[in-house]
Amino acid sequence: MREEMKPSIAGGTPFRGLCRGLLMLAAALLPAAGAMAAEAPSAAVERVREFVAGEFAGAEDLRASLALIVPATQRPRTASGEDPDALDGQVFSLVGDALVVVSRYELGVAESDGAVVVVPVDFSVVATTQGQGVGGRRFVRAASASERVRYRVLLRKGEWLVQDPPLPHVSAQALLQSYRKQVDYAKEKLLPLPQTSRAQRETFAAMEREMNALQVLAGETP
Repeated sequence: MREEMKPSIAGGTPFRGLCRGLLMLAAALLPAAGAMAAEAPSAAVERVREFVAGEFAGAEDLRASLALIVPATQRPRTASGEDPDALDGQVFSLVGDALVVVSRYELGVAESDGAVVVVPVDFSVVATTQGQGVGGRRFVRAASASERVRYRVLLRKGEWLVQDPPLPHVSAQALLQSYRKQVDYAKEKLLPLPQTSRAQRETFAAMEREMNALQVLAGETP
């Protein structure tokens, strides 16, 4: 009588052994595949970290290289027809454009959904701005001492880009440093010259007033 071949727990049939081998190989590869999948969100978080840290330190041109910005003309408008969060360019002015003055920030836990990553960032807010342009912008004490901003990051052609970032969040120290540099230069090089126009003198006088106001809000003595 022919004995029927039955798979055993130890070895089993050749086919069963092949299946076990494939399963073991797949199990060995799974951690590596998972690590590769985690790299994309990690890179997205690092892009937000780089962007936020740069603007916090006073970098004015990061939006030209690290962000994906929809033109203001294509953005949804408010009921009044204005878009208060839109800048009219990708390079902004520390002493003229709308921005938020902050003292510190902390990145939260990122949320991932395929090719989109959202990174929350908590800011300690010192002041906001009203108006634009040198002499036309003024600092206003923040209504709330904290603000949570959600930065949305998209994968485009293999690169993570911050989509339509909010107003620049700049540290008070970086902003004051920019003001001091320009005001000191004017006092040393331009204002002593008789050729300096009245408009130039008024411009730098306005910058100095704004600088002094910011110092008070930041807790410094003008």
